[in-house]
Amino acid sequence: SPNALAELCGAAQTPPMHPAQPVCGKESFMSYIISPPEETALQAHLHKLRTQLHEDPELSWQEHRTTRLVRRELEALGLEPVPLGLPTGTAALLRGALPGPTVGLRADLDALPITERTGAEFASRVPGVMHACGHDIHMAALLGAARLLAARREQLAGNVLFLFQPAEETGEGAEGCCELFRLEHIDEIYGLHNLPGFRFGQVYTTLGSFAPASFGMTMRFHGKTSHAAYPKDGICPAYAVGRLLAALPEISAPGNFSGM
Repeated sequence: SPNALAELCGAAQTPPMHPAQPVCGKESFMSYIISPPEETALQAHLHKLRTQLHEDPELSWQEHRTTRLVRRELEALGLEPVPLGLPTGTAALLRGALPGPTVGLRADLDALPITERTGAEFASRVPGVMHACGHDIHMAALLGAARLLAARREQLAGNVLFLFQPAEETGEGAEGCCELFRLEHIDEIYGLHNLPGFRFGQVYTTLGSFAPASFGMTMRFHGKTSHAAYPKDGICPAYAVGRLLAALPEISAPGNFSGM
C-alpha cells in the first residue's frame, strides 16, 4: 500500500532503489506543486532566511535566536504550536482539510564551533561558530515546505508536523523529540541532509542506513611476553592484528550487514 508521504502528496509510491539514486528532479517536482511566480517569490524569501540563519549561527542547546526566528515564521503561517519541552527547538502542526496520516518533517538548528573563512558575503558574524554542516539550508528548506503546504491545506490529506530539532551535532537533541511521535500520533517522519557532489535539484535515497554517524571503536589485543630464548612460550598479538586488517574489506562489504 502507498506510504504516508505518498498519500499526502497524492502520488504513487516510488519503489526503493540501491545504491543511492535520484527519486525526483527539480523540474518534475516543482511543476507538480508550484507555479513560476510562486516559485520566484518563495526562492527570494528562502534566500533571505538562509542568509539570516547563516550569519547568526548558534551552538547546540544555545539556539535561542534561531528558535525565535523559526517560530515567527511558523506562526505567520497560522500553524499550531507544538511544545517540545526542551530549552531550544520548536515544532508546529499543519492540519489538512482531508483525512489522512500524520507525517513529520524534520530539520536541525545547531551550528559547529568552527571559524568561518569562506569569504562569503553572508559569512558567520559570530566568532568561532559556523553553519559548516548546512543546517541553515535544512531550516530554510523546511520553512519553504511549510509555506507550500500551508497554502494548500484545503487539498492536504492528513497532517504535517514540522519539527526543528536542537542539538543534532552533540547527538542529544533527537532523544528529547521522540515523545512527539506518541503524543502527536506520527505515522512516519522524514529528514534530509544536503549532499554536495550530487546533481543539483535532485533527491537521493537508498535502502537501509544512509550517511549515518559513527562513534568509532577501540580494539585492544593482548599478548603474552616471554624470554627471547623461549619465544614459543609467548603470544604475539601482531598475527591477530594482521588477520583482522586483511579481513576488514570483507567484514565491511555491504552484503555482510543490513545497516541499523
